[in-house]
Amino acid sequence: MSAARGIIAGASVAVLSACATPPIDQGTGALLAGDVVNASSPIADGLVDLRGRSEDFLGGPPLSTIEIAGWAVRRSPALRVARAQAGVGAAQAFSAGLLPDPQLQLSYDHPTNVQAFDALSAGLSLDVITSLINHPNARARMRAEQERIRQELTWTEWSVAMQARDAAIRVIFLRQQAAVAAEATEQTESQLRAYERAVADGDARLDDLAVRRIGFLDALDRLNTIERDLDAAVNELNGFLALGPGETPPLAEVVSTSDPASLDPEALFQQALAVRSDLSALRSSYEANEASLRFARVAALPLPNLSLSRARDTSDVRTSGAGLSLVLPIWNRGRGDIAIARATRVELQAEYDARVFQARADIALQVETLRRVAAQRAILEREVAALSRETEVLRTAAEAGDVPVLTYETARASLLDKRLAALALAAAQAQGEAALDGLVGRLLVERDAS
Repeated sequence: MSAARGIIAGASVAVLSACATPPIDQGTGALLAGDVVNASSPIADGLVDLRGRSEDFLGGPPLSTIEIAGWAVRRSPALRVARAQAGVGAAQAFSAGLLPDPQLQLSYDHPTNVQAFDALSAGLSLDVITSLINHPNARARMRAEQERIRQELTWTEWSVAMQARDAAIRVIFLRQQAAVAAEATEQTESQLRAYERAVADGDARLDDLAVRRIGFLDALDRLNTIERDLDAAVNELNGFLALGPGETPPLAEVVSTSDPASLDPEALFQQALAVRSDLSALRSSYEANEASLRFARVAALPLPNLSLSRARDTSDVRTSGAGLSLVLPIWNRGRGDIAIARATRVELQAEYDARVFQARADIALQVETLRRVAAQRAILEREVAALSRETEVLRTAAEAGDVPVLTYETARASLLDKRLAALALAAAQAQGEAALDGLVGRLLVERDAS
């Protein structure tokens, strides 16, 4: 009896020891959670070479918008969450691709009221046939799911990078607009104070003073609005870079743009089909679903489970046996899983087609918008230069009393509006180029200071 107990106890300890230290095959190519969270981002490395560069860039040289995008991929708290979530999904896919463990049953019975032998039994069962036949399908599904997770994470990183780049562009141009508005506010205030002294001395008219005051208040209001927008843009940019309140990344003062006349929407669309990781993720989802469909078809077959047993009863009769069990395909027959897989295939194909259609439309619209903005910007900048010269002439004439102050103030206010509008169009063109890069899935122009 003690020997039988020892055998059963030893077998139990061996089984529990195997469970305590599960062997994980690191050479299977499985993507585990740590691999996702700690992996170097191909998006950040592809945007700009950040290797060996300190993340303490607050006191460093000015950063281009592309460098800001690269740092956002490295530092964004939202992307840290996305990588952790991708790690969970990768671990789930890894789990689904593993073979099921065999089941071992052990029993021991000791007679207490008669002299008889101890009864022992042992059984081993494994879904051998189904597991071995379906394991290639399970592995194919696991690999496709892991690739989908990688591609979706890559697309999320790319999207965040372009959003951070857009935020940096807005900060740069809002600073330029704030400088223009501050200059106009300072000039109008200086002129207002001079007119106040002139009116007090009886050398200027009160209605001209009122016009000057209105011009100053309008310029001040415009400056306050721009500064509020700038604060909001800086706060958004800091969120991408994991910077606290009061911290501001050093930004380049210039954002270069390109002539959109040579852009070919169809060629850009073909590039997007080849490089956009969200489309690659959908293709991987389709492959995973095809593997699931094959898995469901095999699982619907009446394949048996194999079991082996050996026993001794209280009469010392020893037996060895084997058994097969199977599910009779009478009502269910696995049709539900097959139907779900087929319907999912149709859904994924429709989603892919819709995404491709939308990508083509968005790229064509963005190219047309860029061309329109570039043309408007060229016209406005040319006219602003002429208006600036004319306004300066009117200022001199107004001070000499040759033209009404109202005429000069009208021209000056219009010049301020148009200068700000020209900067807004420049920002729109730079943001449009960033948006087009985001739609295509790659940088169309390498920019050192953009």
